[in-house]
Amino acid sequence: MSLKILVTGYPRGATRWAYRVLKNVGCNVGFCSVFTKDSSNQSTYKAVAEASHDIEVSWFGAPFTRHPTLQNVKIVRLERHPLLVARSLSWLGAFSPAHNTYMAQWYQVMSRHACKLDGEYSHCPEEASLYFASEWAEKILMLSKYEDTCVKAEDGERSLLDACGESVSKLTGSVPPCNVSGCSVSNAGLGSSDSEVVSNMRRLLAARRYSERLEK
Repeated sequence: MSLKILVTGYPRGATRWAYRVLKNVGCNVGFCSVFTKDSSNQSTYKAVAEASHDIEVSWFGAPFTRHPTLQNVKIVRLERHPLLVARSLSWLGAFSPAHNTYMAQWYQVMSRHACKLDGEYSHCPEEASLYFASEWAEKILMLSKYEDTCVKAEDGERSLLDACGESVSKLTGSVPPCNVSGCSVSNAGLGSSDSEVVSNMRRLLAARRYSERLEK
């Protein structure tokens, strides 16, 4: 079997919720199995060709969306409010020197594609979280460039299923969010700072139409 759809996004970006939605309607879907923390350009050829399911949901797949073997695979870019992504990762200790083994594995992947995490933001967890969310959106997911492939988790199950070409009529009830950290956002959430990371986050929020939007 060869992979048909890749749903990817941010770490802590509602990918597990997306997997549960697709599973709920009976899709042949896997979670972080074709694309894992160990994925590489070379391993991706075999992993995609030998996928045991039609749909893969994995944030680890985001850096590989332009890989040659995904040429005929439909890409769905799942968005979540960038501030919630940043705060959720920070809440888990992803940018702390004392992060646990699980987060250390994530951090290896994240810092490989957002190099300033190990540079100027290595000792600034708050700034690191904002930098990462903006960098991942702009350089890895390339949300603005591939607008027609994007879907917001905040828009619910119907939007995700439509993006994947699946019928919402198969849905057996609402699928609640997973692993919610208790983070929240507000219009004043970034304060009055004019630092580079805050300015970049404000631009991202405006570009992705989150400036006036709160998570449901």
